Amino acid sequence: MSVKGMDHEMCANIDVVEVKVDQHEGQIDRLFKGQKNVDARLSAIELTLKQIKWTFFGALGFFIVSEVGLLKALKIVMA
Repeated sequence: MSVKGMDHEMCANIDVVEVKVDQHEGQIDRLFKGQKNVDARLSAIELTLKQIKWTFFGALGFFIVSEVGLLKALKIVMA
């Protein structure tokens, strides 16, 4: 094989590699954009779970105060 033939083959291989790199860059960009969406959704889920937790504690506190009485509940908490 001549040197020119090798140069042509090498250029063709480089072109193929460049196309693959461009494709991979596009895929990586899409993955990072998708990751941002997932992070935002997880943050929203975390906030909702925190709200549920504090609503439960508030309801539990209200139940205790309404069933036992405010003064007894304060004595229990302070003891």
